[in-house]
Amino acid sequence: LLSPVPHHPSLVAVGREGAVLCCSVPVACPPVLSLGGGRGMASEWEVFGSDSEEEEEAQSGLDGGLQSTGASAVPAAATAAFVAVVAAVGTPREVTLTLETGETQEFLAPTVGVIGGPAAASGALEALQQRLLEAKFSVLTDLCATAAAGTEEEFQVDALVDLGDSLDLQSAPSRPRGDRSKAWASVRPGGLLCVLAAAVEGTELFDPRSYEASVHLSANFSTDEWRLEDAALQQISGPVSGLHLLILQRRAAICNPQAAVWKDASRRLLLEERRHIESVSVSLTMQERRLRGMSDAAQAEATVALERHGFVIIRGLADPIRVHERASLALQDLDQAITTLKREKEIDLLHPDAATTSELGQNFFELAMREAFRVDLRHGPRMKKAAATDGRVMMRHAGPRDGENVAHQSKRPKPWRPDHPAVMSVLQRLMYPMPTDESICEGNYGRWNFDGGGPHQPIQLRVGPVGAVVSLPGAGDQAIHADIYHLFEHAHLPPHYVNLFMPCIPRPERDFSVGQTAFVLGSHRMETCSQLVQGTPRSLAERERRLVRPHLDSGDIVLFDCRILHFGLANRSTSTWRPLLYANITQPWFEDKKNWEKTRLFSEEEEEEGEEAATAGEWE
Repeated sequence: LLSPVPHHPSLVAVGREGAVLCCSVPVACPPVLSLGGGRGMASEWEVFGSDSEEEEEAQSGLDGGLQSTGASAVPAAATAAFVAVVAAVGTPREVTLTLETGETQEFLAPTVGVIGGPAAASGALEALQQRLLEAKFSVLTDLCATAAAGTEEEFQVDALVDLGDSLDLQSAPSRPRGDRSKAWASVRPGGLLCVLAAAVEGTELFDPRSYEASVHLSANFSTDEWRLEDAALQQISGPVSGLHLLILQRRAAICNPQAAVWKDASRRLLLEERRHIESVSVSLTMQERRLRGMSDAAQAEATVALERHGFVIIRGLADPIRVHERASLALQDLDQAITTLKREKEIDLLHPDAATTSELGQNFFELAMREAFRVDLRHGPRMKKAAATDGRVMMRHAGPRDGENVAHQSKRPKPWRPDHPAVMSVLQRLMYPMPTDESICEGNYGRWNFDGGGPHQPIQLRVGPVGAVVSLPGAGDQAIHADIYHLFEHAHLPPHYVNLFMPCIPRPERDFSVGQTAFVLGSHRMETCSQLVQGTPRSLAERERRLVRPHLDSGDIVLFDCRILHFGLANRSTSTWRPLLYANITQPWFEDKKNWEKTRLFSEEEEEEGEEAATAGEWE
């Protein structure tokens, strides 16, 4: 039934509940077919051909619907592409998203882009589009023109099928046309790309690890962005010899191989690190990214990753423009702080020395010096004004035990806020998990005291104000550390302190020199961490193996258990200031008093001037 794939003898995708997907048409796909971390577009995977008459019809009608359009190899490629798309993103069905307003919205279809061209028989292209529409996919055509006219943020697809000019994998490597290259970039993180390719005659499959394959693939695709190590090449039968379908998956998240230069740079460790990063990344679908919402399946996936590994990356949940607006206020506050410190205390943050670090050891109400060239701001006048316009209220978030929607007590925010209902739902599940038998919760009778509301009532998590850690050019790697301690040492408890990070890197986002934050996978668990801090060669090697250096885009967020080992990476750029927005989310009884003092840096006049400036630039 199935053609063998290198290192993956059968095309099988195992879903969240253990269901198995099988395709009755021979097609080679990457080992990881389940986009979005295994959820596809559905809350769970189903077995093709048994649970749904629609799926049976989709499978049985493949050859009849496409192959009859012509005798060339392109219809066969279209058939194989259709099967790959269905296996990767699942069949469309209704999915409910939780939006940042607290409202829910349903959508049906994943989006598939289709590109034609001289190599594609028009009948085959039309048949493919029709088959996708019949299966209830949303279909975008003429994607090259759309890509040329818009930005990557304005259009994205869950899968892209390119039946235009075939990609040459047998002659000298060459770059594709700019419009096709930009169209390929429209595939969302974790999405699928199917491209016609010309390869050596008689080649059915190729080893993506071979030197020849890597040369051709890397000439057209960035190994930072695409899973070239898992590429698959399926030979297409027909009169055109050497025609294949190249199937690639876009990485769910990017690794920064240039950061922490002391880390072993071997290809094996880099590949393992990339897989680690993908294991903690939730790749939102195109609709989720566009609506800034998360499905129940995405929330569950994020909760599992955060509990198991200590942190999770959620791609594209926040609006980059609104994140940059908040970051720009932080940088303006920092400018004002630099001026005030130099004028009032003769401290130059841009040219720090030992005396500067000593002077700032006390910190201020608005500013804390982490190390040379790294500053933490929280209560600056512009950021304080922005927090006031948030209309922030202490929110009561429904837990997963009652199945209700998150209650949102405020209007739609202007700047992006960290208390996104879907994020809070993830943290509610993590920080206050429920037993399998919920009836025993009645025994927690003390919840009637201290305004607890009684058993079964959700905990009100505390969301702190948005702050910003700004790493200036010249900032070095931080010492590896954990932000908070374990409450007890005899058992691993749910976290009482979680941080939310939002990187705000101006374009180009692929400037690895600015660095971001590195994490040690799984080190939030005391038993694991104890093995990683012994200082022996074996301990250091294991810690380095677990070290991951994700490089994220504006609009991505990171949630991490503050017990995990992590550190800020060096900013080796010459002129880029690196703002990182953050918010502390804690159990209601916990308060972090370590880092902030009562001494104020800004005078009342300076605060009023900053607030007026923030009001003048208030968001529409």
